[in-house]
Amino acid sequence: MSEDARPAVRRWAAEERTQQHARVHKRERERVRTEPVGEIALTLTRRGVIWTLSLVAATIIVAHIIVTLVRSYASRPIMGIDNLYTLFGLWAEASFANWFSSTLFLISAALLALITIAKRARGDRYTWYWAGLALVFFALAVDDAADAHGQLSYVLHAYLQTSGFLLYAWVIPAAGMLLIFGLVYARFVWNLAPPIRWRFVLAGALFVVSALVFEVFEARYDGLHGTENMPYKIMVTIEETVEMGAIIFFIATLLTILHAYGPTVRVRLRSGE
Repeated sequence: MSEDARPAVRRWAAEERTQQHARVHKRERERVRTEPVGEIALTLTRRGVIWTLSLVAATIIVAHIIVTLVRSYASRPIMGIDNLYTLFGLWAEASFANWFSSTLFLISAALLALITIAKRARGDRYTWYWAGLALVFFALAVDDAADAHGQLSYVLHAYLQTSGFLLYAWVIPAAGMLLIFGLVYARFVWNLAPPIRWRFVLAGALFVVSALVFEVFEARYDGLHGTENMPYKIMVTIEETVEMGAIIFFIATLLTILHAYGPTVRVRLRSGE
C-alpha cells in the first residue's frame, strides 16, 4: 500500500468504527425499550401507613392549635399570623388540613377499588357494594377539595332562609343522602365478618357525628355568637380531629381486609399496542 493511501484507509477505518458503535448503541437502546424490566416493588406495612397518616394529622392539628392560640392571645399584632392561621386552620378550605382530608378520602377510595377488584375475582355477591363505596369516597374527596358542600350551603341558605341548627344548610341534603345510604348498605354491613362489621360501624358513627352532628351545633353557635371566639374554634378543632381519626381508622380496617387477600398487590401496565 502506498504512503498516500494510508491516511485514507485510516479515516475509513475510523468512520467504520464510529458507525459500528452507533449501530451497537442503537440496538442497545431498542433492547432497553422493548425488553420487560423487573418488578418495581414498593413495600408498605399497615402499621407504617397508619403511623404516618396519624403523624401528619397530629402535626396539622398541633400547628392549628398553636397558631390559633398565638393569634387569639398575642399582646400585639404579629406580621403574617393571619396567613398562617388560614394555612393551618382546620376550618379553612385552602389549608393543609383540607388537603390532608381530601387525601385521606382518596386513599380510602383507592383501597376500596382494590378490594372491589379482589372481590370481583372471587365472584363475591357484594362486589358492586364495594365499588359503590369507592365511588362515594372519591366523591367525598372531590367535594372536600372543591368545597362543593359549602357552595351548596350558600345557595340553600339564601333560598330557604335557614337559621339556627340549619344555618349551614348543606346538612339538609346531606342528611337525606345519609338516610338513603344507610338503607341501601344496611344489609351489606350486616353481612360483613363481625370484627370488620363493628369497625365499619364505629368508623362510620365517628365520621357522621363529627361531620354532621357537630356541624349543626356549630351552626347554632355561629348564629348566636359568630365564629371569632374560642368556644367555636374549640368545637371546630374537636370536629376535625374526630373526622380525621375516623377516616384513618377506616383506612386501617381496609388495609386489614386487603391483607386477608394476600400480602402483595401487583399493578401491571400494558402497552396500548
